[in-house]
Amino acid sequence: GGNSLELYHPASGVRISFCALEALRSWAGLDCAPVPHLSPSAPLPAWDYTFTTAYPGAVAVAPPGAGVPSQPDGTTFYARAAVDLADGPARLRRPLCKCRGASGRPPLVPVSDPHPLADCEPAPPSPPPPPRWRRAAEELDLASLLRGRGDAPPEFCDSVDLWEDNLDPQSRSTLRVRVVCTGSLLLASLRCFVRVNGVAARVVDTRYLLRPDSVLRARSWREGRWAELAGEGAPSHVDLGPDEDSLAAARLPVVRPPLTELLRLPTAARPGRGGEGGGEGGGGGRGGRGRGLGGAALEPRWRRAFGGELEGVSVDGTRVVVAHSEGGV
Repeated sequence: GGNSLELYHPASGVRISFCALEALRSWAGLDCAPVPHLSPSAPLPAWDYTFTTAYPGAVAVAPPGAGVPSQPDGTTFYARAAVDLADGPARLRRPLCKCRGASGRPPLVPVSDPHPLADCEPAPPSPPPPPRWRRAAEELDLASLLRGRGDAPPEFCDSVDLWEDNLDPQSRSTLRVRVVCTGSLLLASLRCFVRVNGVAARVVDTRYLLRPDSVLRARSWREGRWAELAGEGAPSHVDLGPDEDSLAAARLPVVRPPLTELLRLPTAARPGRGGEGGGEGGGGGRGGRGRGLGGAALEPRWRRAFGGELEGVSVDGTRVVVAHSEGGV
């Protein structure tokens, strides 16, 4: 899938990103125990067909769009045991190309210049390592933070589907990231929701509170039987409405200890980069296009970016840059 979400802090260069391919890497590494099918006569699945992932997003010191995989490439493969889902263990296939180089070995890359190193430029310096997450005693309750605003609607809210898989009628698996901007808050929430009709349900949440000098992150895992979600005696196929993931989060028990972490943002300002400015109100981002929605005099701190058409909104000194990506899963 090509969908992604990036939250960028220009003063420190810290970027928090979410994308489908990195989440699938996490799913492959987690290798969660498969949820059995409803029919007792069905064999136990050989792999986690629900795509349950505990992926929390990624932190890097990098500009928006740099290194966030949107399509499969050489960096998006994750080593794991190969399984042919139809015929058993997979086997290595013989190479299709029989070309040989001067040494008699197959070439790894096509070489047209007899001196391929002649025009090589030095590699760019490696980016500095990102700050580290530290355990925190502070609690993060997004619902309470939003309730504190009373009936005032958020200035901006949006969601991005990283994937959605219909496992069978009404059974499904989704991974979705949401962003909410209010007058003084920038909140993000990543949720993996799994529903297997008549059997079980899961909700794996990662929630963010983004502040000018730090980020607070809370992670939780809820899971339970079908009766805990739909009620005792409920049929195996029941419509729980469009907010079934929120219903599941309220009803299912916590099965793993919640984890709250704090990330301190570096205070050293980074030099400006070309293409970041421009547009009314000082917005901007990739491609140099953007338009501010008020707060032009406020110092930019956080920006939200999808890639594509951009919009900017100031949130208590926070610059949020928006662009809707194309494609999906």
